[in-house]
Amino acid sequence: MVAGSIMKSFIKSRKFFLILILAEVVFLVIFLLFIRLNRKNNFKPVPLSLSDFTSDIASVNEDGSMQVYSDDDSVERLTELLGVDETNSVSFLLSRPVDLKKGYYTLQITYDATFNQGVQITSIDQEHKKHILSDDMILERSLGEEYYQFSITDDITDLQIKVLYNNKGYFCVHNISLIENDNGYKRAFVFLLFFFLMLDLIIMLILMKNENRLLAISIVFITIIFSLPLFHKGLVTAGGDVQFHLLRIEGIVHDLRLRIFPTRVSTNWLGGYGYPASIFYGDIFLYFPAVLRLFGFTVSEAFEIFIFSITLLTTFSAVLCFSKIFNNKISVVISFAYIGSSYRLTDLYDRFAIGEYISFIFYPILALAMVRIFRNTEKTNKDIMKNGLLLAFGMSGMVTSHILSAEMTVFALIVTALIFFKRTFTKSSLLSILYGAIGTLFLSAYFLIPLLDYYQNVPVKINYYMT
Repeated sequence: MVAGSIMKSFIKSRKFFLILILAEVVFLVIFLLFIRLNRKNNFKPVPLSLSDFTSDIASVNEDGSMQVYSDDDSVERLTELLGVDETNSVSFLLSRPVDLKKGYYTLQITYDATFNQGVQITSIDQEHKKHILSDDMILERSLGEEYYQFSITDDITDLQIKVLYNNKGYFCVHNISLIENDNGYKRAFVFLLFFFLMLDLIIMLILMKNENRLLAISIVFITIIFSLPLFHKGLVTAGGDVQFHLLRIEGIVHDLRLRIFPTRVSTNWLGGYGYPASIFYGDIFLYFPAVLRLFGFTVSEAFEIFIFSITLLTTFSAVLCFSKIFNNKISVVISFAYIGSSYRLTDLYDRFAIGEYISFIFYPILALAMVRIFRNTEKTNKDIMKNGLLLAFGMSGMVTSHILSAEMTVFALIVTALIFFKRTFTKSSLLSILYGAIGTLFLSAYFLIPLLDYYQNVPVKINYYMT
């Protein structure tokens, strides 16, 4: 009995929780080392080369590469031969049926092209297509080499790689190879990390006081309720600005693979010339889905996990901050209404306005900061500094996620300060606001300085419209 009582008290202690977290971290580090060491030893190329491809329109060069070229006359000949319109792509190269086991693979293609071309992963048997998880691949004309990752959910014997030609310009394929990759292990690492987080959450719920347990359960419940649309297939491929934001994520992924950090000019945009989207549009939160892409998740999977995570963070921020302003029960009700507001859900699932719905994380933080500043004007230096840092954290998060929301929020804060001018123009309040402004500038400097540099020194449209 005594031993059992000691064991129960130990499990409910913080010491046990810290030991568990340490063990989880050690296990994850060992797993990462295993992935690193296993990468070079166990993944062999699939027997496939350019000689395994056939073509009705390509000519074979002395080095074995295959090419096609179309001017206006040859486009007409291709149209007559294949019965297609010049605006549609035709099959340029088609591989023999390939026998692949369930797993994760990387397709590598080296080529020269004067226009963008494409690649499809397909199968002869239509029933087998459901086992191929892949999107169409674009061969950017200026890159000359592309890597494309896809997965097979069951063993198939008739996979085919189809290289497409859009009937425009010169296109020459030098080499095609296929190799297994370690995305399965990397995805397992992420799932294991998620499992540990869930385990830690359950233990935290056990250790919590009843009143805090109510808040934690409310956070989970509200997050799940307003994340249900994520289970709708095809959600992230249509609507609003989704394609633009997926390109932003892919730009970060591409630069991280080139060991470029932080990303300022996405080098895979505009045919390899690059585009400074990250200068004008804060992308610090997009590194999370980008890292998921590096760990083997598809762009749609990474984006859906990202949306869920933003909803979780927003709910956590709302419940925690509103509970400091009101009591726990009222904070849960207000948070439910806040997370489920039609404007936020429209941003999230219709317009896909990433920056705007990320900014929803920081409104409750700013509300809490202003309430703390105005609630009691007689504060210690520690309270003044704490309120200033809270204001700085909320405002800098707003600036680096959606600068238009930040501008409107500043206006609203100024109006609020003027309405409560008797509480604003006190020493403690002014000091907190000053610390908040200075802190915002420091925390946002990594984004604001490049933005102002481009605004002053680069001929961009924002300058044209402002003049």
